[in-house]
Amino acid sequence: MAKSLSEDRRSAAADTPSEPLPLPSSLAPQRATRVEQPPEGDWLYEIKHDGYRLMSRISGGEVRLFNREGLDWTADLPRQAAAIAALNLSDCWLDGKLVQANADGVADYLALQEAFESGRCLDLQYYLFDLPFHNGQDLREQPLEARRTRLKKLLSGSRHPLLRYSESFTANTLDVLEGVCTLNHEGVIGKRRGSHYHDGERNLDWIKLDCLSEDSPTPPMTESQARHTDDPHHDFGDGHRESVAGVSLSTPERIVDRASQFSKVELARFYQRLAGWLLPQLKERPVALMRAPQGVEGDLFLQRHTEHLTLPHINLLPTALDPGHAPLMQIDHLPALIEAVQRGAVEFHAWGASRDRLDLPDRLVLDLDPDPALPWRTVQDATLQTLALLDGLGLRGYVKTSGGKGMHLIVPLARHARWNRVLAFAKAIAHYLMTQMPERFTAAQGPRSRAGRIFVDYLRNQRGASTVAAYSVRARPGLPISTPISRDELESVSSAQHWHVGNILQRLEQQTTDPWHGYNYRQRLTERMWTQLGVEPPHD
Repeated sequence: MAKSLSEDRRSAAADTPSEPLPLPSSLAPQRATRVEQPPEGDWLYEIKHDGYRLMSRISGGEVRLFNREGLDWTADLPRQAAAIAALNLSDCWLDGKLVQANADGVADYLALQEAFESGRCLDLQYYLFDLPFHNGQDLREQPLEARRTRLKKLLSGSRHPLLRYSESFTANTLDVLEGVCTLNHEGVIGKRRGSHYHDGERNLDWIKLDCLSEDSPTPPMTESQARHTDDPHHDFGDGHRESVAGVSLSTPERIVDRASQFSKVELARFYQRLAGWLLPQLKERPVALMRAPQGVEGDLFLQRHTEHLTLPHINLLPTALDPGHAPLMQIDHLPALIEAVQRGAVEFHAWGASRDRLDLPDRLVLDLDPDPALPWRTVQDATLQTLALLDGLGLRGYVKTSGGKGMHLIVPLARHARWNRVLAFAKAIAHYLMTQMPERFTAAQGPRSRAGRIFVDYLRNQRGASTVAAYSVRARPGLPISTPISRDELESVSSAQHWHVGNILQRLEQQTTDPWHGYNYRQRLTERMWTQLGVEPPHD
């Protein structure tokens, strides 16, 4: 029965040549060019699905799935691969988009990202729209309509819920665009009738037309007049866009925080104004992004590696720095900062080491994390007591509000001790505080241990760990800011969320002295300090 089904589907093709061509080992997808107005010509239009481009290679019944850059995603998408395999196709290449639809059937890009990052990819739908190679025939030189007709016949017997044929429309361009935009789709893809498949190329045979929130589509123009941009990555969003620092923002009006009513574009503009203070805290360091696709009241994701994201503005570090993972990220300039916001980032976390020597930390971090029931005065006193201990050791500590519940103490270090030694020293400080003041401090994790006390979190001092950067927004209601303060200011700070998006810029504009003056002084962990804490340093 399976053989008969396969034969039926293969009959959808034209006569197979006597000497079938070998299946290409790789094939890059054709790209579309964004145009501001639809050029003249004879076009087929498809809904512009907001998702990941996905190529399928079927060879001897084995299915492999590749993203736009040629990375193998088969292991991430087992159900989709199985659905393709069940078609029992001859050797071929299929082209399409992977989509996460919302309740209205509209592609939701942020939900797609969330699904990939959380490993919930089983229900993602695969919209197929082209067939560049099939059954020993290279179809790239055949007309668009012939390729799509063959593809539609190959899919006609499938009822799998994850596979969809991307239907086309032949109505007037403006009518199609208006209808698609009314349904809240992102836009349309126009494909010139009779055009060939130009793998790996971008030209005016495939065009993108985006929905606009205010301006009506303009009348057709000639191809020579078509204004277009060479966008190197796929688009996403609900059609309305704004740009900040040259970075296009999808869903700019989406509310990130209900308490402050900050929208996505407002957060991007805020970071644009804050960049002069934040970027130096991120410079030359691997960065992790705390992302809030549904806003700060929804699920949060700390992303340490690029994973499946395409990030043209963000610097990707060599994979050798963190073997076995996707590249680490580095944010050194404003467009990269705004691109992270576009991808849902609210918080920016930085490693405790610079990229050129990730094996040697250049700071020690103590996170004073209190039981929420404790009065703020207790947190202030605990901060002063910890600073006094550091002073007694001969170490200068610098303070910042966490933007959460407690305080962060930062000790700049010369790059001479490895991670295991810095972690052991931070642990020794935590245990010393707990031993000296057991009613106030604990070095043990867990809510029971912290009840009525302050947990001295020393675990941020290990390779791969990160701490929210100074001047980063926190993904909490009201969007507080992790803010550096001087010791003299500690008494006047009302909470760990004293500064927020509504008042931090005024503070910075009026600030005449650096609260972290002298921070660049580099300090060493000496034998005398270990002796004062009553512990032996670990052997490197």
